[in-house]
Amino acid sequence: MALLAQGKPGPAREEARAASALRFVPLASLADAFAAQQLHDLGAARGVLHDAVEERPGFLHALGIMVEVRIEKGEDQEALAILNRYLARAPGHPWALGKKSRELARLKLFDEAIEVSEKALALSPDDPEVQIEAASRYIDAGRDARAEPLLQRAAHAVPPRPLALLRLGYVYFRAHKLKEARAALEQCIAAAHRDDEAKTRGLAHSDLARIDARQNKYAEAVDELKKARAGGFNKLPCEEPELARWKERPELARTCAEAAAALSDEKADENAVPVDL
Repeated sequence: MALLAQGKPGPAREEARAASALRFVPLASLADAFAAQQLHDLGAARGVLHDAVEERPGFLHALGIMVEVRIEKGEDQEALAILNRYLARAPGHPWALGKKSRELARLKLFDEAIEVSEKALALSPDDPEVQIEAASRYIDAGRDARAEPLLQRAAHAVPPRPLALLRLGYVYFRAHKLKEARAALEQCIAAAHRDDEAKTRGLAHSDLARIDARQNKYAEAVDELKKARAGGFNKLPCEEPELARWKERPELARTCAEAAAALSDEKADENAVPVDL
């Protein structure tokens, strides 16, 4: 793990394998899998984790990472099957229930997704993360009225949950409550100050651009899109009706074209393997 923290996944894999050569060492299996992920070798990571849970079927941490690997590859059916294994060992686990509801929603099984998220909510009614997951499933199914109170509760949690504010802003936007949507999204950006919250900030700026566009504020909308890009977020809502009507305007066209090119480069780099110097 220390080698991983130093950005040396190659040597980290060697050390992990040596540690588990004669006996099963859970932490070594996790380190091996994490190192393989850093090397963008998801097949190797998957193999290490599979062997670990075959050796120890109750190794829930490994099962959880297997779920994340499958989700990262867009393999929702496979992720769902692993989650069912997880829940067979730990019925009612909030994280696993939340992930299962998300995967069911991705498979367009919205009623089943809501049923699972409501089960998690019944078990952990005051958990902001569970509230956000349940609200997200309601949004997926177009039941925004049921999502709003859950998101309002999660938005007032301590510490702040930027994702709750992001979802709340989106619910207000869909309800044409633009003033409330703007306030929630601006709070989201202020609260999402960590590096790993860059995507949340980007989505919030993108939604603010749509609000500006609805209010016929062209310059402000383009500025919000540029702020999203400045934070590394390139999946801009350029094809949404609010913005698409301006697609021939030079500055918006240029911003959207640059974002699309950057997004294409990001996808092309997914299989790149870093050189460990």
